[in-house]
Amino acid sequence: MSASDEGRAIAKEYLDFKQKELNQTDDTEVAFGTLLYEMGEWRKSGTYFENLLHHRPNDSQIYFGIGRSYNASSEFDQALSYFKRAYNLSMSNANKNTAFTAKICCSTLRAYHDSGNFDQALALGDEALGLYRHLDEHAHAVGIAQVLINIGLVHFDKAYTLKNRGEVLFALGDLIGALELFEKALEMYSRIFREDKNHRDIAKCQHLIGMTHLAIGNYNKAVEALDTAFDYPSNDG
Repeated sequence: MSASDEGRAIAKEYLDFKQKELNQTDDTEVAFGTLLYEMGEWRKSGTYFENLLHHRPNDSQIYFGIGRSYNASSEFDQALSYFKRAYNLSMSNANKNTAFTAKICCSTLRAYHDSGNFDQALALGDEALGLYRHLDEHAHAVGIAQVLINIGLVHFDKAYTLKNRGEVLFALGDLIGALELFEKALEMYSRIFREDKNHRDIAKCQHLIGMTHLAIGNYNKAVEALDTAFDYPSNDG
């Protein structure tokens, strides 16, 4: 199979999944609001679901729709509030839809991630995966993949943020604090790129650790870290 054929196959699988997602309910009101969201009309979708809320005040799908609209507009506090309400309603429903609850957790994960609350995001990712474990893995492969992708992004951005915070502390003269953050970032990058030990982000952290040891006066450790950093090949092409 050529790359273009494989790409078309993946695209078709995704489109089929979205079609099934829209068709899996005979609730045309929710389906229309979801369609607006999928078309990128986030504010229209949010307004539509808010109007539905007046006569469906205890429906988790409505709160979820509003939450996604706020999240797409980077209004994370409002999004999290509606996602929490959707989650509580879904969990208290006697006919609980486990797949939908997992989907709420995945969207909440993204809201926490986008607002910089990485630990909460990871906790929601674990919960979503836990819910999916009770379901058929093949039937929910796309949903599970979405959770795993988002968890991976959280780990990467958490490491990146630690590195950046370390650079700020270094500039402010807090060398011990900077060193601690650089080492945490290195640990995370090493886990993320365990199949690529030559990754540039690992080398960058080693370099920062070396320069911090140098500034502190730990010359042997500085040389060791800098030698390790220089051993990494350039990924600049």
